[in-house]
Amino acid sequence: MFKKIVSIVLIAALALPFGSCKKWLDLQPQDGLTGAEYWKTKEQVQAAVIGIYASLTGSATGSRNNAESFFLWGELRADMINSTLFTAAEQVDIINVNILPTNTVANWRGIYETINYCNTVIDSCTGCFNCRSYIYAIRFG
Repeated sequence: MFKKIVSIVLIAALALPFGSCKKWLDLQPQDGLTGAEYWKTKEQVQAAVIGIYASLTGSATGSRNNAESFFLWGELRADMINSTLFTAAEQVDIINVNILPTNTVANWRGIYETINYCNTVIDSCTGCFNCRSYIYAIRFG
């Protein structure tokens, strides 16, 4: 009896990978576009480029916006700003050239998000239509 149960379980375990349901795993979203369907029109690429420019003013992950980060990284380290009583401790650390990984002023996440958006547009819209002007705008501003 025990051998019979073990052999049934063993046969079922061996047959399980061969009976997978591929249709179920390859479902497409019904309420949105996939990457393969998106890069077809000029308007879609233009919307993506506008999204890149919008990412410079605010970050999707909640980090400081890029314009403020550029200002702080340049001006704090160049001694163009004096610290006052209202200056945050992390900004005083940057002024004193004490840059630590825990300092939120030295967070590059927003910049790399924007770079990732640019790379996605450059990689995805190469063959869809004549989008050289958009790629030029992304690469050279």
